[in-house]
Amino acid sequence: MSTESPPTAWQSPSEGRQAPRWHGAGRTLQPEALVQHLDRLYRAAWALCGSREDAEDLVQETCARLLQKPRRLRSDDEFGYLLRTLRNTSFSLRRSASRRPRVTTTLEDI
Repeated sequence: MSTESPPTAWQSPSEGRQAPRWHGAGRTLQPEALVQHLDRLYRAAWALCGSREDAEDLVQETCARLLQKPRRLRSDDEFGYLLRTLRNTSFSLRRSASRRPRVTTTLEDI
């Protein structure tokens, strides 16, 4: 019989063990999930942006980011993950737009 205690959820690397990886569903988001939830994503984007054109751009950018760097899901809530990514993408786009100088042209300049 061993007197060694069971491993804890996390032990420092100095103890000879690595930090654990996330367990759970552990599956990658599939492109079919994007297609399945595209209408709902578009409606959520329209609510965030307030205009049809900006909503289309936001959904397109969100899908591009999701397909560019596939992530492993920790749960079965695909739509929740997609909404969070949509929201974070919206914040990122607004933040980067606020850093760009605004150029205005008057009729006198033309």
